[in-house]
Amino acid sequence: MQPKHEDSRDFGLEALEEIMSAMDSGKVAVIVAGYSKPMQRVISANEGFHRRVTKFFVFSDYNSEEIAQIVHLKMKNQAEGSPLYGFKLDPSCSLDTINELIQRETTEK
Repeated sequence: MQPKHEDSRDFGLEALEEIMSAMDSGKVAVIVAGYSKPMQRVISANEGFHRRVTKFFVFSDYNSEEIAQIVHLKMKNQAEGSPLYGFKLDPSCSLDTINELIQRETTEK
């Protein structure tokens, strides 16, 4: 049975096969990144790909204090071409204030 639309082909599996052929040369390192569960599905979608993936690095989510530090650093160190260039944090916007705001106005999810 032919697919109704050419767009309905699964190009993801085809892409995995291409990545695997590049990996077979031994001259390339492939890094795939994403959320844990979707990445597990991608890696297990093809047994050959699953065998070739040998290293896993899992990074914990940032906590509110770490996000506050990132915001503070990004606002302090703006490159001239940055979309935030020219914006400044009010002096009352301390790390603690940003952290409290994140904790109060967001959920863990």
